[in-house]
Amino acid sequence: MYKDREAIFDALYSILIDKAYSNIAINHALKKHEVYSKKYVRNVVKGVLRYLLLLDYYIDSLSKKGIKSIKNRDLLLIRIGMYEILFLDGVPDYATVNQIVVMAKKKCKGREKFINGILRTFIRTKDEIKLPVGENAAISVIESFPIHLVEMFIKQYGKDNAIKIIKGLNETPQLTLRYNRLKTNREKLIDEMEGLEPSEMTDLTIIAKNSEIISSEQYKKGMFSVQGEASVMAILSFDLEPNSKVLDMCAAPGGKTTCMAEIMNNVGSITACDIYEHRLRLVENECERLSIEIVDTKNMDGSVYDSNYEECFDYVLADVPCSGLGVIGKKPEIKYNCSIKEMKELPEIQYNILLNAGKYVKKNGYVMYSTCTLNKEENEKVVDRFLKNNNEFKVVEINTTLPYNGKVDGFFYCKIIKFR
Repeated sequence: MYKDREAIFDALYSILIDKAYSNIAINHALKKHEVYSKKYVRNVVKGVLRYLLLLDYYIDSLSKKGIKSIKNRDLLLIRIGMYEILFLDGVPDYATVNQIVVMAKKKCKGREKFINGILRTFIRTKDEIKLPVGENAAISVIESFPIHLVEMFIKQYGKDNAIKIIKGLNETPQLTLRYNRLKTNREKLIDEMEGLEPSEMTDLTIIAKNSEIISSEQYKKGMFSVQGEASVMAILSFDLEPNSKVLDMCAAPGGKTTCMAEIMNNVGSITACDIYEHRLRLVENECERLSIEIVDTKNMDGSVYDSNYEECFDYVLADVPCSGLGVIGKKPEIKYNCSIKEMKELPEIQYNILLNAGKYVKKNGYVMYSTCTLNKEENEKVVDRFLKNNNEFKVVEINTTLPYNGKVDGFFYCKIIKFR
């Protein structure tokens, strides 16, 4: 178990101190340490991130000088221990504290008594610590969502729905796969592999019980990709046809690009663009793994107009950069990194990308505008502004997937036709 906690510590240090992405940090830590349980490591890292504000509230209440006086390494160990005491039943509280203190002697020499004292005091007094006064403030602490996000969700969705959304985002979404119809079918893949069952949401997706499935030979051979159900549902609703000419304006890392190519039976053309050239390598690598041949990549900023693309495409996908609030279940750190300033700046970038998408699509062609956020300022408001200023377009389909049950990501898409 010591190696497991070493991996947890290293991953959290990378995420919270060095600002690394959680999935990358966890995978790096798992490669570095020979852990007993990868599942345990992933669950604790994501759990600490998921309930960071609640843990820090307790720590601040128990520390005489407050949480700001605690050194980073000490704080990480206290958070790990406190999370396990609160949420994990497999290990007795005293054993958790003892193991954290053993780590402290190595990582925080001279301060292990302080860490021991905080955790043992927490075990005795955790039920006596009072939560903040005020309903929104209490929701913020208990569910570990910054107050500005709590207030935004309540304003946009109403209190009851907002609480459902927040609780849903604190669950880990089920892992879903998109089988590669160029190489296999759903029934065959389920028969070949353990821990798979058909999804009820789309015909292209499969529910996977084992998160290590991407290490399988079937994955390496391109039999499937990992993609959220709501994202696949958006691409299916695009109703793509073989021999079409398609533009993907913000393509990396390539999940939607390759999904479109598979639906088109690898016939036609897709131009996959991204502002960062190194991220286009990810798209190219995925196409190679999946045996997709109709995708060409281009380094391009979707928010900057390119006259060479004027009315060139039958379908244009604008899966725009967004605040990512719909995928907090998978990447809990998003909720702490999503600033009010960023959320105010994003809609202008998103609008410019959608505006260019409208110029690039042919008459009677379709634009798909999509995000993995639940902020209506980035979703409905951007679409409304576009339609108001461009009367040759109209909405064909609009949908928001809400993560009420914690099984799916939050996702928004709007299919728009250029009818004249």
